[in-house]
Amino acid sequence: MAYCDPDGQGARECIETALKADDLRLVEIDEIREVSSIEDVKGVDEHLAQNVGALEPGKTVVWGTIHAYIADGEA
Repeated sequence: MAYCDPDGQGARECIETALKADDLRLVEIDEIREVSSIEDVKGVDEHLAQNVGALEPGKTVVWGTIHAYIADGEA
């Protein structure tokens, strides 16, 4: 997941808000990485980089590929 932080809102809050919009809850954030170009994002996830490149005006969050999902108990 990538987000644009135009107003200084924290990463965790932004991600949590985006997940809640899809009726999901944040369980854990593994790593937050700041990037300065789409090339930086491509090194992490090609699909995410494509979505960052197509970020629509007014939107702050785009999704990439979910590489793994591990759950134990209620999600």
